[in-house]
Amino acid sequence: MSECPVCYAETVSDYQYEEYVLCGIDEKCPHGCYSYDFSYGYHTLTISIRGHAIPFYWTYHDDGKELRCLRERAIEIVAKRARMALIEDLRTPPCIQCGKPAQFCFCSVEHAREGGVPPA
Repeated sequence: MSECPVCYAETVSDYQYEEYVLCGIDEKCPHGCYSYDFSYGYHTLTISIRGHAIPFYWTYHDDGKELRCLRERAIEIVAKRARMALIEDLRTPPCIQCGKPAQFCFCSVEHAREGGVPPA
């Protein structure tokens, strides 16, 4: 088991075997902010920021140390931004009409005109 790079929750893993050979791995965060898939030499890592998926793809043929370092740094930066967005969403007071984070919810015209801040 590994942990989600965004929220640090323990991921749910599923392993696929064919004739006792590992041919696939699926890891998913229970909160939906991270998923990792390995299948027949192809890797897909997806990080979600506010519902927008940012995928990274690579194969085991992508050997270059420089390329691997750049990819790992890019994944680290996206995970950090997703973590910051998650913290920001948790700190934003919810909409009093629907409970969604107020900065993304426009339940009424008055609510939208106020820039997403719940009416007092």
